[in-house]
Amino acid sequence: MMNGVGEVFAGVERRLDVISWRTTLTDGAFGVIQQARDLCAALGLASLDLIILALEGPLRDPGMLGDLR
Repeated sequence: MMNGVGEVFAGVERRLDVISWRTTLTDGAFGVIQQARDLCAALGLASLDLIILALEGPLRDPGMLGDLR
């Protein structure tokens, strides 16, 4: 599936699309960063435009959001 999605993105001018990804903070901020890098590599993208964090409860460590910047 990832190959097919990557082929679709390769055929579209990057300025014409918005790539977003929804994830959780289960693996912490640095886990999210690594997952985003892996996703970009698998899809042949230089970057994601938007990461949506699905929190399952209250954010216990607000500093974690700073790590994501």
